[in-house]
Amino acid sequence: MGDLAGMTEPMNIPFAPEDLQLLQEIYDEVCGTRNLDTLDSEVIASELVQLYELGVREEQELKALIS
Repeated sequence: MGDLAGMTEPMNIPFAPEDLQLLQEIYDEVCGTRNLDTLDSEVIASELVQLYELGVREEQELKALIS
């Protein structure tokens, strides 16, 4: 995963449906391009949620940090 220096604590805000849709699309794309087992795909999902909670909202930035 990319450098998370400077990021502090999660913002603890609820996810709107469009937030979940964005994360799902990125997850599907990332997992679709890799041969992942269940544990690896769970790590990807967890990292995406964590990044989003830390304030990373741009699709390209999320993909870059998770890829």
